Amino acid sequence: MPRAAPSASAAAAVARSGSGSAAAAPSSPPPAAAAPRPPSPLKHVEHPSRLQPPTRQQPPPQPPQPPQPPQPPQPATGHSQSSSAIPSRGASRPATPSSMVSSSSAAGSTNTARYVDRLISRANRGSVSQADVDKAQAHFEAARRANDAKDYQSACTSFERAYLLLPKPATLVSTANMYVKMGNASIAAEIYHRLLAESLPQHMHDFIADKLRVIQPSE
Repeated sequence: MPRAAPSASAAAAVARSGSGSAAAAPSSPPPAAAAPRPPSPLKHVEHPSRLQPPTRQQPPPQPPQPPQPPQPPQPATGHSQSSSAIPSRGASRPATPSSMVSSSSAAGSTNTARYVDRLISRANRGSVSQADVDKAQAHFEAARRANDAKDYQSACTSFERAYLLLPKPATLVSTANMYVKMGNASIAAEIYHRLLAESLPQHMHDFIADKLRVIQPSE
């Protein structure tokens, strides 16, 4: 007797089972290799203090200042100037031991001569412009006002500036007079000697010689 044909549902089940055994399940891809970790920045960054030395703040540049005149040594017996050449009010200075006067006087004389040399050599010896004349006159007037106010240091500075712009012997005499009033007779005497060595009118020569005899009676 012939075998009955399998039903449709049985055939479908066989087909599903056959395909599942014949076809291999797709394999999963291998895991990707881990990317290398970047080096830690802490191992390669130097401490800021090692990269560059600490910078030190520099003070702002200062404008050039005029040189200060040397201070003469004070004699043990006090000042020899007359009362008319020195201000009535002034602080007294202690006497200097006589053993120190000779060496300090020699050094002071050298510094005084150099200071007067610089003052005279820096004066304008060429043609003087009208602008320089006006500036010199302004400095001269400022010096006179300072002298009237008994500000002899400011007066001396203004007289020197006027002399540098317009080198007149009378302005240099006024400069020396301010040094006398400040008690610095050594610079005043040096200036007087330089002026007496020049060719000056007789009346000015006699006037300067009288000034010199006041601060140096032995001359």
